[in-house]
Amino acid sequence: MKKAFLSLALIFIGFALLGIVACEKENVKDEDPEPEKPKKEWTIHVYGRPTCGYCSALKSGLDAESIPYLFYDIDTDNEKKSEMWAKLNAAGMGGGSVGLPVVDVVVDNVSHMFIRPNIEEDIKPLIAEE
Repeated sequence: MKKAFLSLALIFIGFALLGIVACEKENVKDEDPEPEKPKKEWTIHVYGRPTCGYCSALKSGLDAESIPYLFYDIDTDNEKKSEMWAKLNAAGMGGGSVGLPVVDVVVDNVSHMFIRPNIEEDIKPLIAEE
C-alpha cells in the first residue's frame, strides 16, 4: 500500500509540475523584435568647377568623412549646368549668379539644395540613419 501511495504521490507531483510549466509558458509573451527601419536612400550631387577653392574644400571634406558624392564640372558639362540651374530655380534659389559649389542632397527622392553647404550642419543630418 505504501508503494501504491508513493507511486500516486509521485504521479501527482509530476502532473503538478507539468501544470506549473504549462502555465508559465502561457504567461511568457513572444516579444516580436522591433522591425528594422528602412535605410535612407540618398545621393549627393556637387555642381562646381575644378578650380574653385570652395568646391575643392567640400570635396576634400566629403572624402575625409567617406561620404560618397557625384561631382559635375559645370564648365565642361552643359547638361549638368542646365540641370543645376533648373534645380536652383525649382527651389526658389535661382538668380543672376550663384556661389559654388551648389549641392543637391537627394534623400528618399526629396531634393535639398544648398549653396556652399557645411558638411556637419547641412549634409550629415540629412543622410544620418536614425
